[in-house]
Amino acid sequence: MRTYLPNHLWRRGGAAVQATPDIKLSQHDLQQLDDDALRRLPEEALRTLSSTLLSDLKEARERLQ
Repeated sequence: MRTYLPNHLWRRGGAAVQATPDIKLSQHDLQQLDDDALRRLPEEALRTLSSTLLSDLKEARERLQ
């Protein structure tokens, strides 16, 4: 499983990938997450992921309005 980085950039095939300028986690990223994956993350990574998820949720809700 990929490490969640504060700047929400990951390496896939040698290239940095970003979902969109506003939404940080891609569909693939979300499909990788489950309870077991969350339990294995260290506290700081959980905080970073939580912040990213909150940001994406707010952006998604804004787009729906």
